[in-house]
Amino acid sequence: MTSGRDFRWDITVFKVEDRIFRHSEVFEGMYLLPSTGEGTTDNNPIVLRGYKAADFEALLMILYPSFHLTKEQWIGILRVARPWEMHKIREFAIKTLSTKPFDLAPVEKVTLARDHRVASWLVEGLTSLTLRETELSPDQLEEAVGLQTAFRIVSIQVAGLTKATGLSTSAIRCGGCYKPCLEDQFACHSCSKVLSSEGTVAMYIATSSVSGNNIYNCDSGVQFGFPSQYLYCNSCSRRAITRYTNCKLCSTCVCNGSANFQIYASFGQVPQDTRPSTEIVVRTTFKDEIQEYDL
Repeated sequence: MTSGRDFRWDITVFKVEDRIFRHSEVFEGMYLLPSTGEGTTDNNPIVLRGYKAADFEALLMILYPSFHLTKEQWIGILRVARPWEMHKIREFAIKTLSTKPFDLAPVEKVTLARDHRVASWLVEGLTSLTLRETELSPDQLEEAVGLQTAFRIVSIQVAGLTKATGLSTSAIRCGGCYKPCLEDQFACHSCSKVLSSEGTVAMYIATSSVSGNNIYNCDSGVQFGFPSQYLYCNSCSRRAITRYTNCKLCSTCVCNGSANFQIYASFGQVPQDTRPSTEIVVRTTFKDEIQEYDL
């Protein structure tokens, strides 16, 4: 048996124990048991089974802070702080590991979150993976987070590709003059509801397959073109324009019932996205697991 030279005391044993009492109900309960002399000498130590010496040494380094800990040492503190009910130390370790110097990668956050039951890391890691902030192949993703989690992440990604981008009618631009082309009181051709021109989502683009060849620069900003058949009413979820419709300013026909005419949405007026944020979707999808964790 070897001794750690940095954490051995003779006369100050009681002071050391007193510090541990304040941090852990586990240690407090341990010392309320009938004394058998354990922990009083090097020859009769209290044996903590199932823990690594390096992790315990890291714990002592934070109890008596005069050292700069590495990421591996902070993770070691997490491994011992939770089972020993050192709540404040655990919170401090999580907070420290969440700061920029350590830069936990998304996969690392998910792994550590599950190992140490940290809800914030689980949400952050899964959200980053869903947003593809770290490029992983399907096999790499499965290996990193498990098959079920990988399947859920991919499902969220696929759903995101097919969700609609919401637009007010004033965001719909004429392909001829690049100006707002629909009447102020434009009514959906399918349900006859008058659609608002400002501020609210009146229509949505029912496809994400906009060709890069249909992206243009113009005076009002970058615009992209798409066939009018993909423009749907936000109220009835049916095609908003199904018959001949002329631009209110230049009289160009922006729809003749086919996909041959283009309507333009200007990013000078940013289209409203009707989708919930990726984080909200992640929280909903993994709700049961997140509820099992804390912090």
